[in-house]
Parts: sequence; C-alpha cells; structure tokens
Amino acid sequence: MFDIFKGEKFRVIELSDTVKIETNIADIYLPALRAGFVGFPTNPRWGAIKFHAWKIGRQWRNDLNAGELKVRASDSILVHRDEEEPPGKPEHSLEETVEKFTFWNLKFNSPFSIPST
Repeated sequence: MFDIFKGEKFRVIELSDTVKIETNIADIYLPALRAGFVGFPTNPRWGAIKFHAWKIGRQWRNDLNAGELKVRASDSILVHRDEEEPPGKPEHSLEETVEKFTFWNLKFNSPFSIPST
C-alpha cells in the first residue's frame, strides 16, 4: 500500500469550506485528497500515489454520506460517528482566572469606609 501519511505531526486541514480533518498526510497530496472529497474527477497526469490520496478523499465522502463519519459541530472536524464532542474550553485561561480572583480577593478584603453625608 502507498504511504501518503508521511508528515511528522498531525494538523488540521480543510477538506472543503465547511469540513476539516486532522491528519498527517504529506502536503503534496492534499490537492488530490480534497479533489476526491469534494467529488472532482481524477487528473490523468497524477501518479499512483496521488490517485490513492484521491481515493481516500472519495472514501471519506462516501463514509460521511453513509453515516459512518460525521462532522463534529464544535469545530467542523470529520470524525467517526461514535466519537464524542470534546469537552468545552474554559472561558478564561488559568492566568486570567487567578488574576481575577486576586483582584476580587483584594477588593473584598481591603478595608473600606462608607462615606457620611
């Protein structure tokens, strides 16, 4: 079988305007993969490896239409139908939370006086 997955790290790429996927596929094969996913025909000048990338894209589209894959609502990434949504991101980073807590702690623990009228 052809080894088109030669990238070192997984990264998110766009398959179409509304669908992304996390993959380590080599950059040179991405146009063929996208062409297969969106339904374009093969290019007669492609070699066997690009044709294989096109077939993978086509298979992903067929699996999406058959319900084997789904587009995750939270980030538009194509995943297996049984994969659950990732936990939500916190509203604030840890540093922001500590900073806010420190501010409120100082505000409420500081002495204050009520102005007399």
